[in-house]
Amino acid sequence: MRECDFEYSDGRYKCKVCGREIKAPKDSIVTAYCQVQEPSLPEKIVHYTAAVVQHYTTGAKVREDSEVESILEICQSCPYYNADNQTCRKCGCHCNSNRNPLTNKIRMESQHCPVGQW
Repeated sequence: MRECDFEYSDGRYKCKVCGREIKAPKDSIVTAYCQVQEPSLPEKIVHYTAAVVQHYTTGAKVREDSEVESILEICQSCPYYNADNQTCRKCGCHCNSNRNPLTNKIRMESQHCPVGQW
């Protein structure tokens, strides 16, 4: 579980990821765990199937190692990235340095970040 990434505005702290709001004076120490829910297993299956179909219908092109590493750095700094299992909490796909595109969304050239980071 990840801690919330709070921003202060108008007398309250709001998490940039899950939207949780906590009313507190500015400069207070506010901590909470993010309430981001990963997609359910059926949702993950739908997302994965769509990614694989798109990957093959667009020529099954893969990204170079250097591009994958750059994208992975972006993913690892994202609040939706789950470092424990190297997945995205938004779409549920695996995001790692694996060379096999079927086990690594960022290797598939046709795929993009669900929150527009890459």
